[in-house]
Amino acid sequence: MSQADRPMNAEAMITIYTAERHVLLGYIMAIVRDYQLAEDVYQETAVAILKDLNGFDPSRDFRAWMRGVARNKAKQALTRVSREQKVPLEELETLIDQAYSEQGEDESAYLIRYQAYLPDCMGRLVDWQRTAVRLRYAENLNLAAIARNLNKSTGAVQVGLSRARDLLHACIEKKWRLAQAMGGAA
Repeated sequence: MSQADRPMNAEAMITIYTAERHVLLGYIMAIVRDYQLAEDVYQETAVAILKDLNGFDPSRDFRAWMRGVARNKAKQALTRVSREQKVPLEELETLIDQAYSEQGEDESAYLIRYQAYLPDCMGRLVDWQRTAVRLRYAENLNLAAIARNLNKSTGAVQVGLSRARDLLHACIEKKWRLAQAMGGAA
């Protein structure tokens, strides 16, 4: 079934976005070449995507759309910090997009993998992180609103969400590798 034939609801898109954190962060890092700036751009990309989920055209590839948003946010960040590039940005983007498109695994395989393991992995987060993830990605609250809700600083929430995403990704990947080693299909 092609992506155009599959309905893309907000929950599925958020699941893909969360699951793709390492790939998208690597994509951003390749553009900005600074880890902290890449983390900032990743957060800005998340906010932009969440704000525009209803504007996403399901006939388009969601991962390509995410990369486009990330690329635009990275360009804006580079402009802000006036970072000098050794490789022209357009050339770098082309090389990154080519490498990314040759990766192979299709979107449905990613979605199945992450939907299978996400609930168990969510259970491994501490209570406030689980709540923060739900508020951020299911209820689309901004960091300040989550901080007020949890009685934490915005910085603590941002760090907590970043660590939660890292933990979720590591947990899901570990479960998937284990399933693959045992001959599983998920």
